[in-house]
Amino acid sequence: MEKPWFAQYDEGVPHNIDFPDIPVDRLLVDTAKKYPNNTALIFFNNTITYAELDRMANQFASALQKDGFKKGDRIAIYMANCPQLVFAYYGALRAGGIVVPSNPLYVPREIEHQVKDSGAEYIVVLSLLYGRVRQVRQDLNRKKVIVTNIKV
Repeated sequence: MEKPWFAQYDEGVPHNIDFPDIPVDRLLVDTAKKYPNNTALIFFNNTITYAELDRMANQFASALQKDGFKKGDRIAIYMANCPQLVFAYYGALRAGGIVVPSNPLYVPREIEHQVKDSGAEYIVVLSLLYGRVRQVRQDLNRKKVIVTNIKV
């Protein structure tokens, strides 16, 4: 049975894609092994290789676990598009977490609602955005907040 939106696909675009039955962070591990020196991220003309990205994801996962983070814990990531978002995403997955992406344009009441609604126990936030989290932090019942800076 054809779906009506398939008619809008460009020629040659498949209607279905088979994905491997592996955890998402395994894709990074495999790519880092196969192409360790290839560029994974470019941010303000700075590059990060797959090997570096994999190492940083491991470091973030390890830090979370040392802090008591365990499989199934939810972690909100409240950041703009930057390398730290990618490290936090893969690191949280690697630590067994459930990632709750948050829009960096959210105002405090939206942050509070999303964190409470999702059950996130941790929030990773850019220092630039921390003021919004700080405004509702007392209402978040002692959630763990990890603040990071963008380094260019």
